[in-house]
Amino acid sequence: MNVLCILWQGFRKYSVFKRIESKKGQGKSMEIRQLVTFERVAECLSFSRAAEQLGYSQSTVTIQIKQLEEEYHTQLFDRIGRHVRLTSEGERFLAFANDILNRIYEMRSDMGNENFKKHQLRLGVIDSLMEYHLSDVLLRLYEQHPNYQITIKSAPPSELVQEMTHNELDIIYLLDQPIYDKNWIKALEAKESIVFVTSAASPLARRENVSMEEVIHQPFFSTEAGENYRKALDQYLAARGMALSCFLEIQDPAIIIRMLKEHGGVSFLPYFCVVDQVTAGQLAIVQVEDFHMHMQRQCIYHRDKWVTEEMRAFLKLIH
Repeated sequence: MNVLCILWQGFRKYSVFKRIESKKGQGKSMEIRQLVTFERVAECLSFSRAAEQLGYSQSTVTIQIKQLEEEYHTQLFDRIGRHVRLTSEGERFLAFANDILNRIYEMRSDMGNENFKKHQLRLGVIDSLMEYHLSDVLLRLYEQHPNYQITIKSAPPSELVQEMTHNELDIIYLLDQPIYDKNWIKALEAKESIVFVTSAASPLARRENVSMEEVIHQPFFSTEAGENYRKALDQYLAARGMALSCFLEIQDPAIIIRMLKEHGGVSFLPYFCVVDQVTAGQLAIVQVEDFHMHMQRQCIYHRDKWVTEEMRAFLKLIH
């Protein structure tokens, strides 16, 4: 979009800037270079000197001034012999032209000045990825770009997708079944295992081929129903005539892990959430008979979204 289409709106109420429609009903569009040419002719009061300074032929300068005069249906210069002077309408036009060009020069200066930039990045992420994947990325991002301004929203996948669609978030980071939309760009898709986990002291930790029915009748600590891997588990159980009854439902996996370590019981979590505790011998994976589940870790942004410097920096690290 021509930047003058924005800057010029406040001046159109003046008759000197009234648009003249062509025979086909289409308006001519003034360009910045025409304003620059007009300003230089007004300064030099000479078409030839203005052309020389701008690196144009004199005929090009004449054509550009003529285009302005036709577009705004006015005479900008009197040309008597070799002498050129501004008309009264030309003087009015010059005031507007100076103002617009000054604003354009100011805009170019500010947009190219690092001190004026706001390096904002709006991220949406689910809780499990926030603590176990995103925290390290944010540390590296801060080390490389301490001037960034990052806002993070933690919410269920469905809510994050909606906010990305309405341009309230730049990038969303999910753990879910593979989701697709023609309007999205998926910058990352990585498979993650979802496992049943218990205290290393639990009898279930030392057994193989534990039945699903036995697992779900243990004291159960779970993430909230209705989203990603918990929803997938509920659907799996419902298809087999079973249902989960939880002592605790909470979005924060860290609290669930603490409950498992201190009180036993069972939970269903991404393996990346518990790998440190399993390696340390504090928790153990429950080997459930004929059961395996995976989810996709996915980083998504809208196809129509302008990919900013900040988005590129984040996406580079998330890989």
